[in-house]
Amino acid sequence: MRPPTLETRILRTDTEKDFDKSLELAAAHLRRGDVAVVPTETVYGLAANALEAESVEKIFAAKNRPPQNPIIVHVVDESMARDCVAEWTEVASALAKAFWPGPLTLVLPKAENIPGIVTAGGGTVGVRLPNHPFMQELIPWLHPVPTFPIMFHRPAQNTRRASWMGVFL
Repeated sequence: MRPPTLETRILRTDTEKDFDKSLELAAAHLRRGDVAVVPTETVYGLAANALEAESVEKIFAAKNRPPQNPIIVHVVDESMARDCVAEWTEVASALAKAFWPGPLTLVLPKAENIPGIVTAGGGTVGVRLPNHPFMQELIPWLHPVPTFPIMFHRPAQNTRRASWMGVFL
């Protein structure tokens, strides 16, 4: 499958007004089923609505990613993580309390609302609460957002005073 044509914009986030405008634009694109490049505390990654299989398929197409490679679902809090999994264990609670927000992915049995494409057809899903202000403000607008590193990844800045690249498919 040939990757789709991309519309690329560099979105500023170094002022509160620019941050809010970029957040609104990214959310609008993601809500209508597009894919965007977003920052996390470790890398820039492609994002789509985790609950919409067609949106998630666009991540795989853009990356030419093999369908047997699952992707991580980013959440905004433990409550949202619990909505993504069939069973939330005491160990998961302890790990989330100790390491979230941050680059810890918990792998647990998936909830029925998570499309099979997210989990590569498997019975588990990786959930993570990122420690990046943009993602923490974007996710509540969308519900769970899956992301994974993109090929030109580089560390994301841990501040609102940065720019990020918006790629909308």
